[in-house]
Amino acid sequence: MIKVWLALILTIGMVLLAGCGGENGNTTSFTETATGENTTTSATADYSGSWQGTMVYSLVSGICSCPTGATNKPGDVTVSISQKGDTAVMKILSGLQCSPAEACNFNCTVNGNNMTCTNSGAADNEGGRYSNTYGMVFKSEKTASGSGTSAYSIAGADGFECSWNTSMELSRS
Repeated sequence: MIKVWLALILTIGMVLLAGCGGENGNTTSFTETATGENTTTSATADYSGSWQGTMVYSLVSGICSCPTGATNKPGDVTVSISQKGDTAVMKILSGLQCSPAEACNFNCTVNGNNMTCTNSGAADNEGGRYSNTYGMVFKSEKTASGSGTSAYSIAGADGFECSWNTSMELSRS
């Protein structure tokens, strides 16, 4: 009978310990991939901070040029992320010239090691509009990669639209 009670107490203790998570109740965990790289597996990881890396553009359709930067060639980029729980703000600080400037600011949702960022708005005084969507995957709390689509359009009879893809590789120390 003592063995049964001891087993029951140990089982309850393990369940309580597993349910409490890590430090401060957070449940951030990493699993190691076959290549030895850690992969974030929880939404409570904090991706806030300054990230550096490369960004590449490629035109998909339309007559306008890609954003100021090297088309189909990696360019240096600096990104700032401010995260609170499952929401975040991502700002492209350098490596991309945004016009208007707020086109470099994104509202994001975080789900596990995935972050989806979007923005849209008036681009100019000619009726132009922009829209951007980025999907980021955090391989660890120090490395991320992602891709996105962007579009610029002017409505009306003389209107047009162009779109381009973007990819990013980011890291932080």
